[in-house]
Amino acid sequence: MDIKPPIFKLRLFPIIVGLIICFGMIGQANAQLPKRCQEIIQLAMSTDGYLTRDMHEEFWSSLAQVAPSEDEMRMFEQYLTKNLLYMQQYQLELYKSAQLSLVAGKILTTSRFDKLAKGLAEDRPGQEVIAREFLESAAYGTAISRPDGRTLIVTQEIVDSVLPNIESSFARLQRLLNRSWNTSEDAEDLASQG
Repeated sequence: MDIKPPIFKLRLFPIIVGLIICFGMIGQANAQLPKRCQEIIQLAMSTDGYLTRDMHEEFWSSLAQVAPSEDEMRMFEQYLTKNLLYMQQYQLELYKSAQLSLVAGKILTTSRFDKLAKGLAEDRPGQEVIAREFLESAAYGTAISRPDGRTLIVTQEIVDSVLPNIESSFARLQRLLNRSWNTSEDAEDLASQG
């Protein structure tokens, strides 16, 4: 029996779409990226995600098995940073722009979003249309058609509930993709960031 209110499902939709986009970007590396690394990335990026020092160490030691040389490790690090972190930051800035658009009643974007969107347009031209529809929904209250046939209107409630999760996920992903675990933030478990 599903007891979750409909708004809960609507809140998750934009997050899920963002994660699908992000995970689609690592599709090329999946053959080489160890399964455990993929699982740790998913845990760190999920809305109720977490990251521990042990997970961080396991991620990098697993990655070292398929990238034994420093050059190979650096290539993986750059690839993951460029694709995953870039897409996560894009999604974060999209929601910040949606928040601005909601308040202004017209489409406004952050300067960081504009820069990220320009870079993304070259690799994923369809993403521009999706972002435009999302921002139009926030600014003008227009409905977005979802893949399941239902519609969604981006509201302040949705942005307020999703934005902190994206920020937390982004912080965990940044920490995961940095080879050095920052002990000054060492709460051993970063579940509080999500």
